[in-house]
This record gives sequence, structure tokens and C-alpha cells, in this order.
Amino acid sequence: MKNKLVYLFLVTVSALLIITGVIYQKASAQGISLSEWLFPPSSSEITVIEDASTSNNDLQSLPPEQNSTSVDIQSQEANDDVVAYAKTLIEKVDQTYLTPGWLHISSQTEIFITASNTLPDGTPIPTNSFNNLWALIDADRSVIKAVTIDDTGDAFTSQTTVFQDGFWTNLTIPELSSQEKEIYQIHTLDNGFLASAIRMKDSLEIQKEEVELNNEKIVVFSLTDKFPSPITIGKSSLVIAGIYSKYYFSVNSGLLRMVEDYHVYPSGDIKLWSRTTYITIEKVDSPPKDILSYFVK
Repeated sequence: MKNKLVYLFLVTVSALLIITGVIYQKASAQGISLSEWLFPPSSSEITVIEDASTSNNDLQSLPPEQNSTSVDIQSQEANDDVVAYAKTLIEKVDQTYLTPGWLHISSQTEIFITASNTLPDGTPIPTNSFNNLWALIDADRSVIKAVTIDDTGDAFTSQTTVFQDGFWTNLTIPELSSQEKEIYQIHTLDNGFLASAIRMKDSLEIQKEEVELNNEKIVVFSLTDKFPSPITIGKSSLVIAGIYSKYYFSVNSGLLRMVEDYHVYPSGDIKLWSRTTYITIEKVDSPPKDILSYFVK
């Protein structure tokens, strides 16, 4: 059996690989921004894996005002308009999909990190995973039971987790199962965007643009969550000043299609750090039999 150190390290890796699940369980419910999850105020040490994408196509520059900690009155009014538009779009989706019954969400998460990083046993840290969430929701958006499957293409780093009777059971690494009963609610399907935008709309500019993606009309919201001061990443020489995020929503359906997160450097340049693409968001009568078999009767 792998030694305990491997399991402890895998906890950190899993936090990166199952961003989708974490966002739905925590950030959407509490309105917590990405940087607050990655760098909580109480943390005495900060460790972030440096992204390794070297393509110039991934390196961009933020307009000066977009990397600012305050905005003028005119910008605040513009932010209010963007938030109002987003609120209408997102609430329509939530009212349609977060109804009693089964919800299925499938997504792909890509993490752009240094290829030389490995687990303690030499196994490369996976940079790509496919996530499937099957959740039975009641009238107040509480989850009765759920299954999450994170497939990295490797049996060691892939995970299957089951939620039932208020407990999370990790079938891959039992040590990661919850020890106390908890409430799991899915309040929104926007990956925490609206709560972050509302909270930060008076301190930064929220950008809105329309593009075409995969032959679909998309509205893209972007915002920057800037740290009070630049942060040195672990023991490396990499310094970042914040996180720049882009949320891609379908104009017609309102469904979230993709989320991209970037490192923001003190110079104002940004570099792609992670991308989550939503493949399916749907209501179903019942999951496949192999998914139902995970639940204890």
C-alpha cells in the first residue's frame, strides 16, 4: 500500500482536481472568491503550484484600471448594470435546474502546472480530469444523496465520493471521508460568480462582452480579485498579485459553459492557470444503474 505521505499529498492534489465539486459545495453557498479559497486569511504559509504554460498566447496584459483596487462612480454604475444582467441570466437557470429531482453535471478541468511536479512516489501530478456529479435535490436545494466521480485517467489519482445520510464517503481514499454529519446544498450553478461580483462590484471593474464559442452566442464576465499585496509562491521566485477570472455563459440558455482562472502578476500581465469546461448540465429522471449502485439501501 502507498505510504501515508502519498495520501496526505494527494489531498492537496485533489483540491485542485475537483475544483468543480468544491465550488458547488462551498463557494456557491457562501459566496467565497477563488483567491479566498486558495489563500485564506488565516493561512500562515502560502503554497501554489506555478503554472507551466509557456505559450505567448496564454500571456496577456490587463488594462491598468482592470487591475485596480477601487473604481469611480461611473464604473460602479456600469458594474451595477452588469450584475443586474448576470443576476437575471443566472436566476433563470437556477430556477429551471435546481428543482426537486436528479441533477447531472459533467465537466473537464485542466490545471496548467509545472510538468516536473510529482507525487512523493514519483507519479506525475495529473493536470487533466473529468468530473461527473449526480445529485438528488429536494425543494430547498438540499442534496439528499449524490455521487461525484473524478477521473484523471489513472486509478491512483481518480476518486469516487458518495454523499448519503449527511456523510461524504470517499471510496478511493477512506481517510478522506467526512467524520461529522453535514448539510450539502447547491444554491446556484454559476460557479460562485454572482456572489463574488456582488461583493466586489464597488472595488473593481466587472467586464462584459459577447463572443461566439462552438457556434453559440456567449456572454463573458471577467473580474480581478487582487490581493492586498503581491504574494511569493512557496519557495519559488514566482510572485502573483491576484486572480483574474472569466466566466462564459450561454446567452440563450443562461447555462455556464466555461470558467478560466489566470494568475495576475505585479506587472499587470496574466497567465492561464486553470480551465473548467462544462460538458453537460441537465435534469434526468434517474442516474444509470451503475451510479445508483453506489448508494447503501
